[in-house]
Amino acid sequence: MGTTRRPTLLRSAVLIAAAAIMSACATSSSPGDGSAAPSSTGVPASSVSGPSPATSPSPASSPASPADAFVGVPASEGALNAIAAADGMIVVGGFAGPVFTATILAFDGSSWSVADVPDAPGQVAGIARLGDRWIAVGNQLPDIRNGFIWGSADGHTWDPVQTIEDAALYDVVAGNGVVVAVGAELDAEMNANAAAWSSTDGTTWERATVAGPDKASMGSVATTPDGFIATGDRRLGESRPIWLATTATSWEALDNDLTDQLLPSDIVGWGDQFALVGASGKSGDQHPFVALSSDGRAWQRTNLSDEEGYASALAVANERLVVAGVDYDRLTLWSSNDGAWKPATYEPSGAAISALMSDTELGLVGVGARDGNQATWVFGDQ
Repeated sequence: MGTTRRPTLLRSAVLIAAAAIMSACATSSSPGDGSAAPSSTGVPASSVSGPSPATSPSPASSPASPADAFVGVPASEGALNAIAAADGMIVVGGFAGPVFTATILAFDGSSWSVADVPDAPGQVAGIARLGDRWIAVGNQLPDIRNGFIWGSADGHTWDPVQTIEDAALYDVVAGNGVVVAVGAELDAEMNANAAAWSSTDGTTWERATVAGPDKASMGSVATTPDGFIATGDRRLGESRPIWLATTATSWEALDNDLTDQLLPSDIVGWGDQFALVGASGKSGDQHPFVALSSDGRAWQRTNLSDEEGYASALAVANERLVVAGVDYDRLTLWSSNDGAWKPATYEPSGAAISALMSDTELGLVGVGARDGNQATWVFGDQ
């Protein structure tokens, strides 16, 4: 895999097919492997211009702004996989500790607090808000083949809602009056069959009908004007899967031109288009890519760099697409501008973003890991 260091089980790594690529790196070349410390100057780490992210304040000083407070997340070993916001609060989730323990933190605009969550191994993979209720989903991999759904009224205290045996949940999204969780059923050999669940209240969940091939998994889900779209992984030699749903209880698999040499990590709806990011090519010669489609079947793909790397997260900020990823070890954001993609490097090594979100107060924010610890970033307006 050259010199590319991948994050430890970040959002882009929760797909079943990513295990062969990511799990080895999680134990041998994760962000905590002794790589150089990231830049703390608050400017991009390369000569490529870009907006300056906030950086962690000095321990001896008080946070000077909400942005400083947000990036001052308590340093904990692990990674953050998911982020959601509502009513002035930002809630993030992931795992903590060398033995994965699912964790959630809440930011109230001025400080962080560690949420009271059920004692569970594994990781929180997705967070959403439906009405006045927060929903978190995750999995107890690698030790236990269980998926879980948690609920909370305030983001601070979480209760178990449902445990799904022999399954893993990888993402959740709310929209159109319903919340949808996606993942896979797993057999004893860890073969996956794509699966989805939905709820109109966050407490009672219904298993959806998911069409398509066996040995596939749903890894990322997003809302569309007409329903939902999801992507994930399937067996080598077969095109990467795309699913569409006009109702949350029934999904169709689309024939498409995404080759088996792609590893999707995130998908969003963007106006009347869909946008997909991930890694293209074989292990050792992978590149970050973005692909656009108007129907989910025909995709126009662009490699974002000639260097080895991957794109791990995607967001819409001020009606523009922004992609986060790693470009030859460097934490990089690519922003779309009149059809061209402009890169900006923020940290030289040891850092990766697993989820991006545009917040009304802070602008573009990201969560992930830096040097083996949970980390957050504020990039402001894009």
